[in-house]
Amino acid sequence: MTFDPTATFRPKTADDVYIHLMENTVEDENGCWVAFPQKQGSNGGYKYVKLNGNRIYAHRFVWEMNNETIPKKKIILHSCDNPACVNPDHLSVGTHADNAKDKAAKGRAVSGEKHPGAKLFPEAAAFIKRTHRNYNEDLARFFGVTRSTIHSIRAGNTWKNI
Repeated sequence: MTFDPTATFRPKTADDVYIHLMENTVEDENGCWVAFPQKQGSNGGYKYVKLNGNRIYAHRFVWEMNNETIPKKKIILHSCDNPACVNPDHLSVGTHADNAKDKAAKGRAVSGEKHPGAKLFPEAAAFIKRTHRNYNEDLARFFGVTRSTIHSIRAGNTWKNI
C-alpha cells in the first residue's frame, strides 16, 4: 500500500489506527520507523495519531499497543533520539530524570553559557568561586542572579567544569 495524503481514513479501533500507522512508516538508515509527517507544528518532531477524536503521540501509542499501559509519571524514551521514531525496539519506559541523564550522557544537554537562560559566563563563575563567601548577596545583585545561584556555583552543583 502506498501513502496517499489525500485519502480519508476513519479508523474505528486502536487496531485499525495501529495497522494504518505501520502501513505508513518507512525505515530509515538507523533502523527508525518514521511515520509519514503530518502538518508541521511546534511538537518537536513527534508524530501523533488520532483515536476517538483524541491526539496521541505515536510513540506512546505504539508502546502501549506492543507492551502495556504507561504508568503514571512515566514517559517513553527513544534510544535512537529520533522523536518521529515508532520502532518498538527503540522505545522504553522511563522518567524525566532518566531522559535528562541520557541527554547529558550523549552530550545533548545544553548547560553553562550555551543554555538559553544563562546569565553568567565562565569567567564570572570562576570569579564567584574565588570570591569570599561573605559577598554572596553582593555578587548575586551584581550578576543579576539569586543567592542560591551563587551558592550552587560554589558548592559545585553548577558550573562544574570551572
